[in-house]
Formats: sequence, C-alpha cells, structure tokens
Amino acid sequence: GMATALGMKVVAYRRPRNLEAVPEVVVDGVRVVGDLAELYRVAHVVSPHVPLVKEGDWPTQHMIDAKALASMPKGVIVLNVARGGIIDEAALADALRSGHVAAAALDVLEVEKGTLTSPLLGAPHAVIVPHLAASSPEVQVAAAMRLVELAQAMEIMFVDRVIPEGMTASVVNPATLPNFQSLPPSIPPRL
Repeated sequence: GMATALGMKVVAYRRPRNLEAVPEVVVDGVRVVGDLAELYRVAHVVSPHVPLVKEGDWPTQHMIDAKALASMPKGVIVLNVARGGIIDEAALADALRSGHVAAAALDVLEVEKGTLTSPLLGAPHAVIVPHLAASSPEVQVAAAMRLVELAQAMEIMFVDRVIPEGMTASVVNPATLPNFQSLPPSIPPRL
C-alpha cells in the first residue's frame, strides 16, 4: 500500500471474532497484531478504519480515548477518515495541546451538522476538512454513471410504465407515476 511505498512499517490490528487474543502474524509485509494495546504502543501514525458502533460486544465509539492516546508514542500522528465519534475529540485536543500528539488530521467529526463545536477547533496542529470521501474523481464518475442509469430507468418508467430489471433500488410508487407525467413544459418527460 501507500504507507509501505513511503517506507513505513505497517502494523495493523484485526479484532478476533471471539474477542480472544490471537497470535501475531505477518501478511504481505504487514505486521498484524492481536492486541489493540500493542498497536497503540508501537504505531507512530494511527488511522482507525472501523464503523462507529455505540453498543455491543466491541463498541468503537471513543475507542481512541485519553488512555489510548497516552499509551501511544510521544509525537504520534492521529488520522480519522472513517467515522466521527471513533476518537474522543476532547481527549485528542488535550493530547495535541500537551504535545503528546504531534498532529491530527480528520475529515469526520462527532457532530458534522449545524454549528461546529468540536474541541478540536483551535487545537494546535489539528487539520479538519469536510468529509470528502465521495469527492474523488472516481467516485464522482461512478455517481454520474449511476445517475445516467437512473435517468434511463425513469424514461422507461414514464414511457412504458414498467420498472426495468435490476433497478429495484430506485423503485417509484406506481400510484405516483401520473404525477410525474404532468411535468411543467420546462421539464421534458423524456430524457
């Protein structure tokens, strides 16, 4: 991957299904540890890639908290491009102010709507950008192609009054279809 191309030694953690410790292995040059505390102890750049899970046998909300940050090497860099809430933002802001964490970069926050109130705002060496995962050229092209497919399906639905095979993710309630037939003249009924 990119990290190894930059000469980094990559350490990964994979949660075992039964929550019991697993032996350490090396896969394609990546050291996979069976203990999250070990990853925190040795990693100089930490980037979680997990869903936000608030409850259950392995919650990920605030999985990187004050204790986890304190166990990381001084000068660690923390990234979060996964989900807001995985990192305790107040603890990260404190660790940045103390100098224990050298820098943090996030494109997700716990609260992303409304007024931004994250403790990371104004913290030293914190870079916060809007959640841009869907903004890459590849994702934009894929989204545009999907819109073309949907437009073609809509044309078939307007003209033939059938839903094309494979388009069930875009089902239109047949009872509302007549409403679409009477579009204003500025919106052509055929695409």
